[in-house]
Amino acid sequence: MAAFSDSRDALAAAVELQEYFNGKNPATRLRLRVTLNTGSCLAVNLNSSIDYFGNTVNLGAKIQAMARQGRSASPRIFYRSESVRDYLKQKGLKPEKLDSPKWSGKTLPVYRVDVA
Repeated sequence: MAAFSDSRDALAAAVELQEYFNGKNPATRLRLRVTLNTGSCLAVNLNSSIDYFGNTVNLGAKIQAMARQGRSASPRIFYRSESVRDYLKQKGLKPEKLDSPKWSGKTLPVYRVDVA
């Protein structure tokens, strides 16, 4: 898990990870799936490391399975940032709407971005 102060930076990091771990890189055959979310959470310093808790983290964990290898998944709220939308356009990436899971009794729109 990583935390960023800017959603665009989080997306750029996810794209770079997906580009490196693309399945064709002879240095590694590892494939990753990434979940991006935005919102508040509780950060706790435990044994010289930081761990995160709260609904933002729990939601990210819930939609992790929707990412699939070589892709990232995010709730619709993540794409509200103009800098995120500009970055996607610059990279030629288009979020794909997925069947939405239930979260707190409501249907939650989730989108997936295929990088690799």
